[in-house]
Amino acid sequence: MVRDLSTNGAFIAGDALPLLARVAFQFPLEGFGKVETLAWVLWRREADCEVPLPDGELITLPRGFGVLFESLALEARIAIHKLCSAS
Repeated sequence: MVRDLSTNGAFIAGDALPLLARVAFQFPLEGFGKVETLAWVLWRREADCEVPLPDGELITLPRGFGVLFESLALEARIAIHKLCSAS
């Protein structure tokens, strides 16, 4: 599952891949359609972890990995920017 999407990369929840792995994947983007990309794994979290918020509440961060987009169509990058700017 794609989470924390930005114009430069994303966090992918699921099994962590090796650092510096090159991955090709696709995902649906609201208002755009299917996005196809090639990316590099820059960091990973091998297990879920709990992190305290300032108010003391705990949130769970899922296992997965962060990617930096290497190849992403300009139109898709613009659509991601518009979606992220609207939030």
